[in-house]
Amino acid sequence: MDGSKSKILDFLEGAGKRFIVPVYQRKYSWKKENCLQLWNDLKKVVTNGRENHFFGSIVSSVVGRGAKTEYHIIDGQQRLTTVTILLIAMRDHLLTPMENEPAEQKGKRRDLAEEITSRFFKIYGDEAEYPLRLRPVSEDREALQRLYTGGGDDRNKKSRITHNYEFFRSQIEKQEIAPDKLFEALGKLEIISITLGEKDNAQLIFESLNSTGLALTEGDKIRNFILMGLDPDTQSRYYKTYWTALEKCTGVDTSPFVKDWLSIKQLRAPNIDRVYQEFKTYVQDSGMGTKELLEDLVSYGRLYEILATCESGLGDSKAKKQLDACLYRLSHLEIAVTRPFFMEVLMLNRQGELSDREVPGIFQIIECYLFRRNICSVPTNALNKIFVLLNKDVQRVKGITDSYKDVLVYLLTSKQGSGRFPGDEEFATAMSEKEVYLMRGKYK
Repeated sequence: MDGSKSKILDFLEGAGKRFIVPVYQRKYSWKKENCLQLWNDLKKVVTNGRENHFFGSIVSSVVGRGAKTEYHIIDGQQRLTTVTILLIAMRDHLLTPMENEPAEQKGKRRDLAEEITSRFFKIYGDEAEYPLRLRPVSEDREALQRLYTGGGDDRNKKSRITHNYEFFRSQIEKQEIAPDKLFEALGKLEIISITLGEKDNAQLIFESLNSTGLALTEGDKIRNFILMGLDPDTQSRYYKTYWTALEKCTGVDTSPFVKDWLSIKQLRAPNIDRVYQEFKTYVQDSGMGTKELLEDLVSYGRLYEILATCESGLGDSKAKKQLDACLYRLSHLEIAVTRPFFMEVLMLNRQGELSDREVPGIFQIIECYLFRRNICSVPTNALNKIFVLLNKDVQRVKGITDSYKDVLVYLLTSKQGSGRFPGDEEFATAMSEKEVYLMRGKYK
């Protein structure tokens, strides 16, 4: 591992450089307040006559030498992307005609715009179809390219990249800082550039950086863990084939899903803030290959999506209608601890061990169990363990009868205390006395 002090613009300069944000990294996420902080820092550099201002670190692994060098960014993509956005905003401002501007001043502005373009943007050769040296993840890359090459109507209005560009344009146009002074201030931003060698463990370094304040979700860390050690082509293929499918199934936030997946695999539910560490340990101990792991995650992800959308897709139309209606009612109870059990039941259906017509009855029993407990105000503290182990318990007892549903009813009605299934008498009494108008809206 090598580290050296550098100016951010010196780091970015060089027609042979490419700055690659690997697919396992999250999207660009700086908000307006982050950009405002950078803008205020640049103003202070100008007004206070500072010679430098520390801008953080850039951690990368370097691929290739000489005419073409790729920097695969492990940490620092937010800073690199933001400076690139600001430089594009400066270029566009400099190229915008100003009323009654003297020819000499107009020429100076045009020259500075050309300097920015040639020093920090231009690419020569067979890669000219993508015009920038910085290559973010796919959605950000498209937004950045449209920003650089297109007019106002061509911008991606939903992208945070576009929003921050518009912020910087508005600040520049206030003319609190002259463009040449702003460019000089940018040139005084200092970074520590850390490049990794072949023997450096990028994953361990990433984890160390994250532990000191990089705000990633458990799902972000899991994605990085799975994809980081792969070669770039395999990273890209697996990301497009598996990870994007998983994000679609889980509504982008994969952390709760992986918690449920681990609950199924380990027969115990991890704490949400320990999901990454437990996932990492489980995968390493299991010996699962990356492709096998991703295929398994996606197969359960599709079942997770069914629970979220209440669209079961069962082939039997009558069973589908019954199950979808039950899923919709269950969604109002918002009891997440049931998901591992439901996913296992749906998986048994996918594997042909439960018919379409058997599945709705199983879900309806759980609906009845949860609703009766709710009306009878039974404490919920036992539910987590019950549902994590429920499918295993059914499989253990099954054999006395071929009916999964019958075994399920037997097990639930045998439970006592906080795990009990309220009987008719208890339920009828509670229902007659329940102050329903005080219940939460969805329950009512």
